[in-house]
Formats: sequence, C-alpha cells, structure tokens
Amino acid sequence: MPVFFQSSNLRPLPGPSLPAPRAQEDHPGDLLCLPIAPPLLLNDWLQELPVRFMSASLSCLQRWLASTQPIGVRRGPLPRRARRVREAGLWRLEVAAAAAAATRPSRTESPTILSRPGMGNGVKEGVVRLREDAEPVLPAHVSSKSDHRQVLSSLLSGALAGALAKTAVAPLDRTKIIFQVSSKRFSAKEAFRVLYFTYLNEGFLSLWRGNSATMVRVVPYAAIQFSAHEEYKRLLGSYYGFRGEALPPWPRLLAGALAGTTAASLTYPLDLVRARMAVTPKEMYSNIFHVFIRISREEGLKTLYHGFIPTVLGVIPYAGLSFFTYETLKSLHREYSGRPQPYPFERMIFGACAGLIGQSASYPLDVVRRRMQTAGVTGHQRTSIARTMRTIMREEGVVRGLYKGLSMNWLKGPIAVGISFTTFDLMQILLRHLQS
Repeated sequence: MPVFFQSSNLRPLPGPSLPAPRAQEDHPGDLLCLPIAPPLLLNDWLQELPVRFMSASLSCLQRWLASTQPIGVRRGPLPRRARRVREAGLWRLEVAAAAAAATRPSRTESPTILSRPGMGNGVKEGVVRLREDAEPVLPAHVSSKSDHRQVLSSLLSGALAGALAKTAVAPLDRTKIIFQVSSKRFSAKEAFRVLYFTYLNEGFLSLWRGNSATMVRVVPYAAIQFSAHEEYKRLLGSYYGFRGEALPPWPRLLAGALAGTTAASLTYPLDLVRARMAVTPKEMYSNIFHVFIRISREEGLKTLYHGFIPTVLGVIPYAGLSFFTYETLKSLHREYSGRPQPYPFERMIFGACAGLIGQSASYPLDVVRRRMQTAGVTGHQRTSIARTMRTIMREEGVVRGLYKGLSMNWLKGPIAVGISFTTFDLMQILLRHLQS
C-alpha cells in the first residue's frame, strides 16, 4: 500500500492504490504521493521511516521520479519547492545522501527500520537501487543547468569576496610590499612612518595606489579560486565517496591547494603588474596597460611570468592550509554546537585563523616572489629562486629577511581572509535563497 503525505504538515498517511498521473493544472488538493516534501528532507525522512511504510514509499518515489507529471489522489499540483528541486537536478545528491544515511544508526528515540538489527542492508540495497534507477530518469540538460548555476554563483560570490577583502587592507598591503622589496628593516614604527609620509606627500587616496591593478587581478583570482575549490571538493568527494563538507582531511587540503594553483596560474601577470605599480612612483607607470606595454617592450613578454614558480610553491601551502583550516573549523562547529551554520562573526574568526596559519606557512616564498617580480625596477639583480633566497638570507638574515613584514601580515592577512571567506559563504546562502 503506498504512502501519502499531507502537504500542510508532511505526515505519512495510508491511502489507496495510485491513480494515473494527472496534470498540474487540475483541481488543487492537499494530498500528494511523494516520498518527501520538500525533497531536501529525504535524508532525515528515511532515518525516521516506520517499517510498514518503507517498501511502499520507495516504490512511490521510483514512480514519481519516472513521471513527468505529479501523482496525487486529489489531483494536487507538486509543491513549488519540490518542483524547483526536481527542475534543478538535485535528486542525485539527495538520493545519494539517503543511501549513505541508510548505513548510519538512527538518532531517533523510537526504533525504526534503519536501527533494527538485520534490516539495514536491505534498506541500503533498496535505496542504492533507487539511486541507480533515478540516474537515467533525470534529463542531462537539467543537471547541466544546475551545474552552470552553481558555477556562476561561486564565481560571483568569489569575485565580490576578493574585492571587499583586498580593498579593506590595501594600504597595509602596499606598505608590506614596499618593505619586502627593499633592504629597510621592518618595524611597526617604520611601517606607520611609511603610511604617514605617503599620505602627506601623495594624498590619502595614494594609500590605495595599485588597488585598481589589485582589483583587476583579485576579482578573477578570487572568483576562479572559490569556484575551483567548490568543483574540486565535488570531484574529490565523488572519488572518495563523500559530500563536499564531509571530506576527510587529506582531500580537503588537496582541494584548497589545487584551487589556489589554478587561480594563480591564470592570473599571475596581473599580480606582477600590481607589484610593479605598488613600488614605483606614479610618473613611471600611468595605468595598468602602460605597465604591460613597457614590460613587453623593455623586458620581454616572459618577464610577465617572472617569479611564477615561487608563487605556485607559496600558493600550495597557503591556499591548501587556508581552505583546510576554514572548512575544518566549520565542521567542528557543526559537530559541537549542533547548529548547521555558524554566525557571521564566527565565520570571521574561522577565516582569520585560516589566514594566519596559511600566510605564516607560505610567507618566505612570498618575499622571494616579490623580489623577483620587482627586480627590474628596484635595482636587485634578476636571479633564480635559490639565489634570491640565499641573497636575502646573506644580506638581511633569515628572520629579518625572509620574514620581513610578517607581523603586518598577521594583522592584514586574517582580516582579509576572514572577510573573503565570510563574504563568499553569505553570498552563497543569499543566492541560493533567491534561486529558491
């Protein structure tokens, strides 16, 4: 006997045999033959499903998936949210989650089919078969449309996150670069003097000099990095049999490292241009295009990728540890707090911790990268990574050379990473809400 769900409170009710499918435009009703309503509750619903409804409900779900029209006793239309979920192609994820949930013990107080000895394997097999049956039912264009929306959402959220984060810390970032590419000894007092005299001599807006180049680089960089991270999480989750946020530590670290490498590879020339504009007077380079033209004419096109190798070597631990730390802290928060999502200020704290760890691990390579990028305009000889690092250590020491400006990065980095991660997550939540 199939199971029916009342659309007002979603409680299971016994009902007669199913009639033929009806059109959505028929008379509205309040009873629907749906295994879940809305479908996003499939995982929790299976955990609490009584024994007498299991087999009939699985059959009902299979019939509904195979039908282009909603099935109902009173010819009621499919609920709007359920219809949108079906059109968005989210059934694969939900049925896969249900199959995984079938192997876990139930958390409900009353015993259910999933928590009874000897019953779990049969339920699991039924849900797995259901998942296999559902795969060919979903049209390819539906899944493709959903994937495109997710990618566009990640690109937009990442672009906005990167722009806000870098603009907020642009004066500190410029000051840090000035110390990195010079032989000046860094201190908080000297950093403040640089900021103050820059303001006196060139004006307040000069503190954001080079930020236009930063935006040209950061917007595509952050968009690519965040969207690539979501895709790598999905691919690795599919490979290892996990969903994105439930990835084990090693794939979680790998997803962040691959995302950072992908973004850096595609946007590196813009990073070099931004560094050149930050350490040169305004008269030398008038705008971003002028930098590209002069470098191409005077130093050659390959100069645009000078310092690329230390950049990638630095991005791997930076992006890997940043994303790994942030995702791990969110996962621990869900486990210990019982809340599905952290508050915005908690996201800021998680992002700050992620930025602190990631930038501390990769900072020496960041100094080497800046020296190599600006060698043509600061008087330093253009050499390899190893020679540049040896020169810095010989002339300035390990701590004062390779870690010059790190204390400012401990102020700037956590703020920037906290803002970017928080903005990305909140934008994703907002866009999902608008789409639904």
